[in-house]
Amino acid sequence: MVFVAPTAVCRGDEGTPIRINAGANMQDGVVIHALETRNNGHNIDGRKFTGDGERLGGSDPRFADGYAVWIGSNTSLAHGSMIHGPAWIGNNTFVGMESMIFNAKIGDDVAVGVPATVTGGVEIADGKFVPPGLVIMTQADADALPDRQGGPYEHTNAAVLHVNQQLAEEYDKASLEIIIQERERMMERGMVETSMPDP
Repeated sequence: MVFVAPTAVCRGDEGTPIRINAGANMQDGVVIHALETRNNGHNIDGRKFTGDGERLGGSDPRFADGYAVWIGSNTSLAHGSMIHGPAWIGNNTFVGMESMIFNAKIGDDVAVGVPATVTGGVEIADGKFVPPGLVIMTQADADALPDRQGGPYEHTNAAVLHVNQQLAEEYDKASLEIIIQERERMMERGMVETSMPDP
């Protein structure tokens, strides 16, 4: 199950495919999009990743099965964050509010502070912490990051997962089929009432 909040957008019109794994959550205002992966019938180097996070060249036979954006299991994309492919984000990772990830690989158990930017083709190792407001544009910047464990965001993802999983469970209990039927009835009533009042 994946939780997708209102106003979250996953645009698969250019760079595809996009994969969001089980237990992940996209909070309000999150945008997921990607650059084109092909141009004039040719694969573009570096625009896709394997599920394991290996960046693929255009001539790699695995390119067709690669991902323009990969979001790992139990990963949280907080309000207003933007994930723009090529991007790979590992499992149990937290991406803070208004943060941007573009052309980057973020490992497992990483915490990205509010609002930070990670770009430039960098790779952030597992278990790292990107402090709030930091802009990571070089591999040297990424390699110098502190560990998440013991930092201010150490338990943030676990808390966010707990809340969003409860919310998703409550949706299940409420029976989405009933909600869908009622919404359709409301829309039909609105479509029928199209006459304008007399002036």
